[in-house]
Amino acid sequence: MRQEVNYQKTHFKRPPKINEETFVSLKNEFNKNSNFHIDKKNETFSEHFSTKLIIIVVSFIIMIGGFSLGEGITTAIGGFAMLTFLVVLIRLLLEGPSYATYVKERRSYFERMTYAIKTSDTYFEYIDKFYKK
Repeated sequence: MRQEVNYQKTHFKRPPKINEETFVSLKNEFNKNSNFHIDKKNETFSEHFSTKLIIIVVSFIIMIGGFSLGEGITTAIGGFAMLTFLVVLIRLLLEGPSYATYVKERRSYFERMTYAIKTSDTYFEYIDKFYKK
């Protein structure tokens, strides 16, 4: 009997090249607010997987309680909690690495873009710094 575990792999796809108008707009934003962030989506690993992490902790506690209280319905509850714990843990172990890589690549991309915009005086200088490396 073959069992499948469905999970999601996440990859960072670089956005299209920005045009000169967008460059000027972002440059002006940085001049007005040095703490401005281009990337508004700044979800961390723990935020993204918070539901799975909570399910893992709760099912582990229920599993330990169910198995330690004796036989009968508590053991069945403990078994169900163990199954839930294992399935969610396996999914987290399968999805986690690709999402961690996605977060790292996304952050790196937008940090490099921010640096290139802040240190460039013209759009063409920005293109040379950011896209031609």
